[in-house]
Amino acid sequence: MGYTKEYELRMMSIDGGWIVRGHYADPEQAMKDMCRE
Repeated sequence: MGYTKEYELRMMSIDGGWIVRGHYADPEQAMKDMCRE
């Protein structure tokens, strides 16, 4: 699970939700990318 600095994701669970900081505004898309890597 190595991310490039370009789209390193910082995720924090708040109120059961996910906040993704990076190039992805959509948490589901980010998770899909993480599973692919």
